[in-house]
Amino acid sequence: MAVAAVGLLLAGCSDSGSSADAAAPDAATGAYFPCDVEAVLKAKCHTCHGNPRMNDAPFSLTEYAHTQRDYGGGVRIYQLMKNAIESNFMPLAGSPTGPLTPEQKTTMLTWLTAGAPPAPQPYSALRTPP
Repeated sequence: MAVAAVGLLLAGCSDSGSSADAAAPDAATGAYFPCDVEAVLKAKCHTCHGNPRMNDAPFSLTEYAHTQRDYGGGVRIYQLMKNAIESNFMPLAGSPTGPLTPEQKTTMLTWLTAGAPPAPQPYSALRTPP
């Protein structure tokens, strides 16, 4: 199931050939966000959950490893993300980025429900040259 979810996430990525399509590797683990997940994070989350954090955000979401950290009591940050998105708590009301679109919410919840697996490799490595 998780493999199918990752495949669906990767299939939704642009094939424009730009370097912006490739997810950045996590400095600590070498793991990658799926590119469509990273696009949502950049568009809707990094304003506050970036580096540096803003608006009292309790953690950064700029690297894949951040989502896998224990937030306390054995709860991983990706599990908090899932609850916050399902309940429409995040993005916060009045956020400068606005709410998630239905498509963005589906992208995030599909990934989070699957256990927030890393992409097996950057999207750019999956494309075949023309």
